[in-house]
Amino acid sequence: MKVYQGIAEVLAREGVEAVFAVMGDANMRWLVELGRFSQVRVYYARHENSAVAMADGYARATGRLGVCTVTSGPGLALTADSLVTARNHGSPVLLIAGDTPVGMGQHIQELDQRRFAHALDIESVDVTSPDAAIDELELALSIAVSRAVPVVVNVPTDLQDAEQRWEVDPVPMRERMPARLDPIPGPASVAAVAELLATAERPIIIAGRGATGARAEIDRVAGHAGALVATTLLAKGFFVDDPFELGIAGLFSHDRAQELFAQADLVLAVGATLNHYTTESGVLFPAATLVQIDIRPFAARPGARPAQHYLQGDARSTMAAIADALERSVPGREGLRTDAMAASLREMREHALRVDDEASRGGLDPRSAMRAVDALLGGDALFTVGMGHFWWFAINYLRGGVERSFLFSHDFGSIGQALPIAIGAAVGRPGTRVVAVEGDASVLMCVQELDTASRYGIPVWVVVMDDGGVAAEYHHLRAVGMDPSDAVLRRPDLAAVARGFGAVGVQVDSLDELRFALADRAPGPHLLDVRITREVIAEPYRKLWYPEGAPNTG
Repeated sequence: MKVYQGIAEVLAREGVEAVFAVMGDANMRWLVELGRFSQVRVYYARHENSAVAMADGYARATGRLGVCTVTSGPGLALTADSLVTARNHGSPVLLIAGDTPVGMGQHIQELDQRRFAHALDIESVDVTSPDAAIDELELALSIAVSRAVPVVVNVPTDLQDAEQRWEVDPVPMRERMPARLDPIPGPASVAAVAELLATAERPIIIAGRGATGARAEIDRVAGHAGALVATTLLAKGFFVDDPFELGIAGLFSHDRAQELFAQADLVLAVGATLNHYTTESGVLFPAATLVQIDIRPFAARPGARPAQHYLQGDARSTMAAIADALERSVPGREGLRTDAMAASLREMREHALRVDDEASRGGLDPRSAMRAVDALLGGDALFTVGMGHFWWFAINYLRGGVERSFLFSHDFGSIGQALPIAIGAAVGRPGTRVVAVEGDASVLMCVQELDTASRYGIPVWVVVMDDGGVAAEYHHLRAVGMDPSDAVLRRPDLAAVARGFGAVGVQVDSLDELRFALADRAPGPHLLDVRITREVIAEPYRKLWYPEGAPNTG
């Protein structure tokens, strides 16, 4: 068996269903070989960075390994942005890259691919010989899955055609890896937290991404202790149906929620890192004792306020143990979960979402646009949200409908990620309506992937918040007294571009047009070019750049 055949056979054996690829002469062999395995489908992207982002989106949406492949040198070099994004998010991604021949001193595509990966703080495994190739690929697989990190495998072209003497083990790596035993805190630690909850007068529980699967256990604790609940940004939607939800803790908190966070005497963070965004650099909960539950060993994080009590454990089992201890030790109480508090929080949410659906100077009000998207798609959609000035409107006006209904692509602070992540998510969760909310500058970095979605009939929706420029920089320039005109760009006909790639493309200039476009049920990808005004300023930008009041705020 040749090395390239072994690579394809290992992927098929591991149950890989999707491989996202850009073909080159250094990775074409195993791509063609994958055609022998009907259970594996290759999705050919139009850009290497997008192929990695698609694998990242697949991993985020499914919790399974995302697989992608690119060619050597420049092919790998173009993946840097998405590799770091996946690394920061903690996505298990396997990137199999071709590499230049081992024995060739000069090659036009020469790149030290191991050093490239290490410069990005990405795990890297080199295939060193034909007989070691399968073991080295399996090593990379085990690292990606067990550590939830991206891993690059470099396969030199002069080894790919070589014969290797070993058969591929028919038993998948997932069955040969040791069973994971999640840590559970000891009884004394559990009892101490239960005692803190029993005596706290204004407790708040914050769920992070690591709390997935622990909703029932968190509800038990919150209900018994009379605690309010909130989420990190990455867990948005976790408590969407709870009348005692405060929303997102940190930068995106509403004013009433900020008051209640400031009054809290105990904050229990479940599967949340308590980074400086969630804690507003440690000042959001000035009077609170912090308790943190996380499956990872404790590590101090820049800008975060370290918890006074840290329990290393699985969120579900740890919260179940705390609920048991709490219910044994004290009777349940109403605490903060009163009718008056529910009414206050309902008023907070209604006020936060209030906006007059009137024409704004320069385009649609972005708040109204997002409210319309949520009303027509939010009940069952999975939203991927890009980064930029527009994202605050998506974060606050898209409520979603189910747990894990949001994927945010801001992990590296990079724009241009949400569309390919959405494509990967749609491949991983067929039958789910996947909606990417992006800015116009962002989508133009990867708009060619609409061709990918069209070729494979992937029904992703792309809602472009088109303000005709880069609004974050526009408002920053205005705030420091500089001319913002360089941040204003012309608006290309994105709808026509989408149609050129075979997608449904619609330019939207009014709420009625938006509602009509959202009601379309034609198959395949859709792009809605929603022409919004840049004169409505997102609240975090208003606080950051215009603390004394913004000019022409809309």
